[in-house]
Amino acid sequence: MPLDLTVLFSISALQAQQIWVIVLLIYCAIASVVPVWSLLQPRDYLNSYLLYAMVILGFVGIMVTAPSIQMPAFTGLVVTAPVKGSVQWGLFPILYVTVACGACSGFHALVASGTTSKQISSEKHILPIGYGAMLVEGVIAIMAVISVAVLTQQDFTATLRTKGVIDAFASGIAGFTVKLGLPIKTGETLIALTISAFILTTLDTATRLGRFTVQELCLEKKYSARKAGPIAVFFKNRYIATVFVVLLAGYTAASGGGDRIWPVFGAANQLLAALTLLLITVILIRWKKNFVITLGPFLFMTIMSAWALGSLFLNNLRTRNWPLLSVTCFLIIMASLMMMQVAIRILKKHAKIVKT
Repeated sequence: MPLDLTVLFSISALQAQQIWVIVLLIYCAIASVVPVWSLLQPRDYLNSYLLYAMVILGFVGIMVTAPSIQMPAFTGLVVTAPVKGSVQWGLFPILYVTVACGACSGFHALVASGTTSKQISSEKHILPIGYGAMLVEGVIAIMAVISVAVLTQQDFTATLRTKGVIDAFASGIAGFTVKLGLPIKTGETLIALTISAFILTTLDTATRLGRFTVQELCLEKKYSARKAGPIAVFFKNRYIATVFVVLLAGYTAASGGGDRIWPVFGAANQLLAALTLLLITVILIRWKKNFVITLGPFLFMTIMSAWALGSLFLNNLRTRNWPLLSVTCFLIIMASLMMMQVAIRILKKHAKIVKT
């Protein structure tokens, strides 16, 4: 039986939701400071069985069902959000900053450096784990598209408004597993449980990475004579940095700003992916390896991310959404400065090589 707080404590659904938000924030704070092997690693290990079960059942179910696609492949260059009909985005560039995990994601670069690197026993495992994980996520992305593409445009919009994104995906995959003899309710519960479990992994991992970022911003530069100020020393503490990140997340959840900040997050995520590709390109240039394989994707993601941030800047300026406008400006300035520094270093290195 599910733990229903509305029945257990005789409270409203909104109050129950607020309690769960607080519980999740406390969990994230604890999970972000304890060693990876004590909580994150065993939890990921258990969740992996749910993921494998969902992928296998969904893939086999799609093969057996062989569903016909009802959703139109192309409806125009201007896309209207199904849930919020007044919001319109251009297909370019918004498509390339919303499709992330199944294609190209900067968040994965942070995860690889912050948690994955601490859990591998050999560098030889990096390729099958990193590249293999992206292949599996690509398969899941295709399954997600198929799960809703079998609906008409009207049914898809109605499903999103009545059930939400998670239930729409769960219902779609569960509909395919019926052909395998699995009851529809059982399939929906299994898929929804799997998605919820991996959302939880994203929450605590993102909190840990946020804590890393705050701490690293406050670290003293290795070759600098300047000492860290009292504010930097204060936020360098792992527990204070964690509380800071959790409080920001709690404020976003309480203010209902999650939906509004999502487009900016998507652009920031893909911008981070572009910067990661830039870093790899610089490393390959230094090693005198074939750097074209990462230079092309870097240029493409940079153009799309900058385009999206520019569009978001104009949209937030038009709607006078000052917090998101400030975040967008910050991302544009930081990305520009970072790319300028990299370009200067590459030019200096190239000049040294020419002189020698």
